[in-house]
Amino acid sequence: MPTYQLHCPQCDHRFSGMVFTGAQLPEQWVCPKCGSEQAKLDERYPPQAHPLEASQGGCPCCGGASHSSPVE
Repeated sequence: MPTYQLHCPQCDHRFSGMVFTGAQLPEQWVCPKCGSEQAKLDERYPPQAHPLEASQGGCPCCGGASHSSPVE
């Protein structure tokens, strides 16, 4: 699941957004700070792998890797 860096020109907030692998990027990103729909990808930063995917071979919070103990 790639993590993208975004920037809101309305309030100058920088934040991260995740998109499931294989899914299309949203046409519109919403700033979590001010609610503006003008947030854009910050092209200076390439997409990064989700931290847990990169270090553990899959993201346990998203079902990409098995959990060490069963979830009930």
